[in-house]
Amino acid sequence: MKALRYAFLLIFSLRVAAQETPSNSVARVWDERALAAIRVDTPHPPAQARNLFSFSVCMYDAWSAYDTNGSVGFVYHNKHTAADIEAAREEAMSYAVWRMMKERHFYSKTAATSLAADDAQMAALGYDTNNVSRDTSTPAGVGNTIYDAVSAWFINDGARQTNGTQAAPYPDYPTNQGGYIYINPPLATSLEGINDGSNHTVVDINEWQRLQIVNAVDQNGFPLGPIQN
Repeated sequence: MKALRYAFLLIFSLRVAAQETPSNSVARVWDERALAAIRVDTPHPPAQARNLFSFSVCMYDAWSAYDTNGSVGFVYHNKHTAADIEAAREEAMSYAVWRMMKERHFYSKTAATSLAADDAQMAALGYDTNNVSRDTSTPAGVGNTIYDAVSAWFINDGARQTNGTQAAPYPDYPTNQGGYIYINPPLATSLEGINDGSNHTVVDINEWQRLQIVNAVDQNGFPLGPIQN
């Protein structure tokens, strides 16, 4: 009986999988685009976490802008209406998050690829990447305006996004501005013990000791180091 039950469940699952399934929501579409960009970039957990939060704020605020049931946007609080609320939401969400992705993916290790993929996603959804309107009587204008508000809010969050360059974004604070001061010498992973190759060892066991890895690369093969920042 157990074998028959498993066989029935398998057949049922295959039949369900073969049926047409609903398409993903526009929020899911953009979430997948964000994750795809992370997979090809060099690892940068704090920046990527900040990006995901920013993308979510853009989409939620665009969704909330067309809601009349009491929701309040995280940054953008204005309300708008449209003949087709669902379509307007999807368009506003797309413009808001797409522009934020264009801003943040500029700093990606694979910027050219990621920025092109962002544009391709907009085109696949049927939206014009040349639409820069801020006319909030249109969904595109709402989305672009929300991006402006959310971008301005995050610029002053202390992440130092604009303090670096495209090649080296998000620099640490200088030591004379409260930045971290390295106390311990780096640990050379090619050697035994916890020294740096010149018989310098740990000064304070409670402080961070950077790794010194010769020919280090990240999971996508991009060169790192040799000493951790």
